[in-house]
Amino acid sequence: MAFYDEAGKKIGRNSPCPCGSNKKFKRCCGRPTNNAEPSVRTEIPEEVRRKVTQKLAQDRVFEAKHGKGKPIITTEFKDWRFVAVGNELHYGKKEKTKYFPDFLGNYVRSKLGSEWGNAEIAKPLEERHQVLKWYDSMCHFQMKQTPLEEGGYKTAANGSMLSWYRLAYDFYLIKHNAELQEEILNRIRNKDQFQGARFELCVAASMIVAGFEINFEDENDRSRKHAEFIATHPSDVQIAVEAKSRHRNGVLDFGGSSKGFGEDQTPKVAVERLIRRAIAKDPDYPFFIFITDFRVAFNRHRDIIISLSSY
Repeated sequence: MAFYDEAGKKIGRNSPCPCGSNKKFKRCCGRPTNNAEPSVRTEIPEEVRRKVTQKLAQDRVFEAKHGKGKPIITTEFKDWRFVAVGNELHYGKKEKTKYFPDFLGNYVRSKLGSEWGNAEIAKPLEERHQVLKWYDSMCHFQMKQTPLEEGGYKTAANGSMLSWYRLAYDFYLIKHNAELQEEILNRIRNKDQFQGARFELCVAASMIVAGFEINFEDENDRSRKHAEFIATHPSDVQIAVEAKSRHRNGVLDFGGSSKGFGEDQTPKVAVERLIRRAIAKDPDYPFFIFITDFRVAFNRHRDIIISLSSY
């Protein structure tokens, strides 16, 4: 049986195995099977083996860049692009969803809802939800770009665009690998709850790309205080995860004004109260607590990078 790398070159017996085991090919996937006689082995067409090897190589590259979440599941049929997200199937005209961020832009709008979005857009810009301020800034930024000769656009994204697409990608990651609860979407739509809800999404998405399976706690169970979710590692280790953020007036619209930091100008990052609130929960597993100060996070939006440009 011959295997080929992603460039179509045949893999030698002493080459590293394409499965990523760090063993020689002849001592791993290229090792002859001992439980089958040569006369009864089934020959696999070389083209099939080539495609399998290329797919394994593509999966390794994807995981190295984007973590251990499920791969993008998509296909084209006639004029349509289909994308599976968890138990949902989304579709759109393929010329309008050529790149993955095209799909993400549609996805975040579908999750937040057109009724809510249109109501926010009808408001003066300074009164809109932070997400719609990002969207407005992104649209004005895009209108200033010059198209390439072939008709597309290529530019370094600004902070608003990165924030918009990072929110969309976190929505997608969580729904594709776990469950995107309506309760968290309602909190995202609420200005005063947006800071905390956005950080919870960030933490859940980070655990997913680290290889954990996410199971959210039943918020309707009032018998005890729950952690945000239970994360299970492939080694079967389970941990309870809690996300806490320090709210500051004027940051991400909390407390009203978005023009400054409001009355809370102190650079002090006080986390003791957040820790005490977190440990008041009653998890049955080892407990991980994630804490952020959104005054710091607010100033680092432009450091967030979305590198997924194609399917």
